[in-house]
Amino acid sequence: MIPASPAETAPSPAETAPRRRDVPTLTWRDLIVCLLLVVASLETVAVHVPKHDTVSPIDEYVYIDYYAKVLDQGVVVRGEETGEYARQYLACHGVRAIGYYPEALCATAGEGRDSAYPNAGTTSVEAYTPLYFGITRVLAQPLTWFGVDLTDAGRAVGGLWLAAGVVLLYLALRRHSVSRWVGLGLGLLVVGSLPAYWSNTYISTDATSILAGALMLLVAGEITRTSKARWIVGISIAAAVVTAFKLQNLFAVVVVALWLLIAAGVEAWRDAGGFGPRFSQWIRDRRSIAALSALAAGVVVEVVWILIGSVLAIGPSANQGIGVPPTLRRLMNDAFKTLPGVSQGALSPADAGPTGFAISVILTLVIVGGVIGLVASARSGSRGELLAISTLVVSFIGLPIFAIANIVVSGGYFEMPSRYGIALIPAMVFCAGLLFSGPKRWLGPATVVAGATSFALALMLRG
Repeated sequence: MIPASPAETAPSPAETAPRRRDVPTLTWRDLIVCLLLVVASLETVAVHVPKHDTVSPIDEYVYIDYYAKVLDQGVVVRGEETGEYARQYLACHGVRAIGYYPEALCATAGEGRDSAYPNAGTTSVEAYTPLYFGITRVLAQPLTWFGVDLTDAGRAVGGLWLAAGVVLLYLALRRHSVSRWVGLGLGLLVVGSLPAYWSNTYISTDATSILAGALMLLVAGEITRTSKARWIVGISIAAAVVTAFKLQNLFAVVVVALWLLIAAGVEAWRDAGGFGPRFSQWIRDRRSIAALSALAAGVVVEVVWILIGSVLAIGPSANQGIGVPPTLRRLMNDAFKTLPGVSQGALSPADAGPTGFAISVILTLVIVGGVIGLVASARSGSRGELLAISTLVVSFIGLPIFAIANIVVSGGYFEMPSRYGIALIPAMVFCAGLLFSGPKRWLGPATVVAGATSFALALMLRG
């Protein structure tokens, strides 16, 4: 037998080029779906913001303070007292699910009396950069020119944060060949969820979390298809920005980073060779580089902000009275709060109104079914399976690791709320989208029905 020449055995350029899977071309139909999701998001705040006659118990009082001050002073620092506007608003409106202040306090708010306010009149939001508050205030300011209350204007901007998040989520789904019906249904499901209700119809840094999770998925998805360096730079910038919005958004960075690292590792392991060559191939893979760059960007942003906050501090951190001794049992409880607990929103579903439980159940079925179902049914080593595994892992270990990190940095521990995992909702919903894109075509219309039902029920939630 005559051996083949090197020219005959060498791979063709097409074989060595980065594999780029075909993706659907976005059309005017996709534009219509995006517009529907934007309208639904704005409708949510239009319905609920006027009904909010009290302050959300999820730290909205101190968020209002930061939001009111941001254009004048830029940064709220540790040890700073809350301002007159926030005190007046709290004293005159009371706190939802907690109660009202005496009428006399409303009349005298701002005249000292620190002891009458939470945290002895001290802020507790020094850990946040001014990015969310500054953008929200700038977008809200024009509404105040037409007589809208400053706080209500800021709450209304939550609809824009939500709209941006669900549109990016829809685009990410479509880039992975998920049908328009499924994309529309899942978008409506997110808009009509309890996490969106609590985060996007009040002033809250959680308003950025759906956007953070969707943005990271969209950029990471492009990295799985192309080797262009701009996407590696892009995911690093995206990670830095979403973490600057809110530290807990780092969960969105971690889940896509783990997805990319596992995908690169699986491909390296399948190739022949020993541990050394496989490890070298894995660490040099564009997906691994992108993942590590994103993680580094997110962590660096947070570390830098912590250092800046320490320099600017004018007093000790507020004692919020929520600290408890860390125990293994509490850390174990934290591990099981995100999936499916994140579907309940900030408080018990019943606290949002009679339709709250139904809304929570619909989202629970979708995210649990989506993540677990995709792990069980997706082709071994497929992008869908690896994303579902990454989402499942981060859902379980995210909050305990965050709690441990908080102990190391601040020396204190408090039981983690499930809402810290909101940035993982897009990944969970994304898994459902991939699962529902199988041969059963009826799943598309069924998803729209589920999403529309959740959205309609959410409009009935009480203020």
